[in-house]
Amino acid sequence: MGGRGMFGGLECVAVDLDGTLLGPDELPGEADRAAVRALSAAGIRVVAVTGRHPHIAEWPVRLAGCHPAAICMNGAAVYDFAAGAYRAVEYMPGEEAYRACRLLDRLGAPYAAYAADAILLAGAWEAGNFYEAYFSRCGSRFRHKPVYCRDSADFGGREIADLLLPGVPSEAAEALRALAGRMEGVRLVSSSGSCVDLCGAGVSKGAALREYCRREGLSLAGTLALGDEENDRSMLEICGHPFVPEGSAISGRLPGARVTARCGRDPLAHALRALFPAG
Repeated sequence: MGGRGMFGGLECVAVDLDGTLLGPDELPGEADRAAVRALSAAGIRVVAVTGRHPHIAEWPVRLAGCHPAAICMNGAAVYDFAAGAYRAVEYMPGEEAYRACRLLDRLGAPYAAYAADAILLAGAWEAGNFYEAYFSRCGSRFRHKPVYCRDSADFGGREIADLLLPGVPSEAAEALRALAGRMEGVRLVSSSGSCVDLCGAGVSKGAALREYCRREGLSLAGTLALGDEENDRSMLEICGHPFVPEGSAISGRLPGARVTARCGRDPLAHALRALFPAG
């Protein structure tokens, strides 16, 4: 692959991280990394679009070679890793977000809440160990580590952009779903694995990508989007070239989307070969 002519009409690639660009080992494949390098060399923007908090997304974004300005927290934020600063953040209504926290606290459910500078890890969730292990493994690559809190009382009333609940126990997920249906200014969306996310009503990966492309002068019609979960649907639906990995949660459920190689087998490189067979 080489030269913009090899990718005729393509201006942008929007790619999900977990379950898509990152394999089961949480690393991008070699062919996908080479594809990102070729795209970048051709002047095509490769944008990570993820549900992760920016400071958990930083290492894979840098490792994959994506553009430093990434869409994070399911579209609630755009973070510029080169500048070490947010370009934009959209929060949930404060009272509604903390109503959800109090509900989950009463149920003893594990959950994570993302603020701009902090992550709340509540309940006996093994993800707490994941975050700690993650930062012990690659924390030196981060500009700074966010503040960690263990319950909503310690969160200091911070504004919350995204609340993440693992799909088990289902009782908590159903209770959160019922509460969200009675609240204004928030929405639930399924995300990585069996998780659900609570975010602002107008927040989605698609809305964030649309605004990102508008600000950067990039064409959605000339954008290849690649994602594997329901929270990726909104960006796949607005892009000219939607792809889903084989075996993913939305494979076969999104009209017009093409199927590429499954997660862990370089789905981006295969999507580019399908789109530009002469490349």
